[in-house]
Amino acid sequence: MVNNRIEDIKWVENPWNYSTRINQVTISNDNDNLSSSSSSSEDNSKSTIHEQIIKTYNNGLIIIDNFLPEDEYEKLLNKMKEEFKEKEEKDKEKEKDKEEELDNLEISKYKQNQNQNFNQNLESNSNQSKTKTETEIKSKSKSSCRKAIHYGPKYDYKTNHATLNPIPVPKYIQHVINSMNTHLLELDTENEEENSKMNQATLQFYPIKSGIPPHIDTHSCFSKFIISFSLGSLINMSFQKANLSIAEKMFSPRRCLTNSNGNLENSTTITTTTTTINKEISNLKIEESIPSNNQIDSTYFEIQLKSNSLCIMTNEIRFAWTHGIKSRATDLIPNSNNKEEEELITSKRKERFSITFRKVDFNGICNCKYPIWCDSQQQQLQK
Repeated sequence: MVNNRIEDIKWVENPWNYSTRINQVTISNDNDNLSSSSSSSEDNSKSTIHEQIIKTYNNGLIIIDNFLPEDEYEKLLNKMKEEFKEKEEKDKEKEKDKEEELDNLEISKYKQNQNQNFNQNLESNSNQSKTKTETEIKSKSKSSCRKAIHYGPKYDYKTNHATLNPIPVPKYIQHVINSMNTHLLELDTENEEENSKMNQATLQFYPIKSGIPPHIDTHSCFSKFIISFSLGSLINMSFQKANLSIAEKMFSPRRCLTNSNGNLENSTTITTTTTTINKEISNLKIEESIPSNNQIDSTYFEIQLKSNSLCIMTNEIRFAWTHGIKSRATDLIPNSNNKEEEELITSKRKERFSITFRKVDFNGICNCKYPIWCDSQQQQLQK
């Protein structure tokens, strides 16, 4: 029987307590690649040592600062800027084609209405002006929105699931995956090596003031690791313990399981799933299960993601906490010049890029310890 009681969850104690360690990585000067997670005494003339700073939190969050050597990081950042510049040019061409189609349609309509009276023509012109104004507003709005490029299975922002995508992960992104494999294998205590093989990468561009709503990535489709690599401006990522309202959102019709082909299941399955989940939720003692606003706020926490940092979410923070980025122009960060006191200062955001890595399995089944937010275990309620 799937347990839907929040009060029965064994949350980790002191979730934001952490330990810090230095990780030394050997870099071959011949190919400039990260070759291992520890230094080697063999032929030091052909290799250098790169130091990473690793913070491991009790709740399963791992932050690795200074993840890539500086030159590799700069190459990656420039390559991503090129990709998004190309994407912008292609998008502009598509928009231009759409505008030409609309203009041709307006001309055609105008010719058909030439015999109409003057007032009707005025009204038509007014509507056209309104349409152009709305188009300009939409265009301006688009320029401030987060943009994405998908490699491997495509991440669906409406469902937090994935669909098939024929474009494979390119070599320059695969190099970053290879660089993180040692860390993932160390974390994979259950020896499920397949969970560590990332096969999906989402490149994202965040203009100033843009963000992403708090969410939990669907359990079944993605493995135990959700990973984000940050480039450009530092930013604060927010985390918060999930509650029943998050579960309701996760199991709304558009958040159902996909089938083995990466397509959404039929509407009958969706409706049944949603009805079952809502029925189970309604049977709970809501006053005991849903924390008060003060309790919810008390679990809210922001972590600073610096440029060239790798954020790994696993265990509790992966399956039972929401993560997101608030849409704003500034963040509060610790004052590095005042280490004696916990002083916060305002940091202005600049343009930011990120790569999110996931292992996608369309036939995946999750048996985590957090069934309230687990689509695999909630489906068992139907049987």
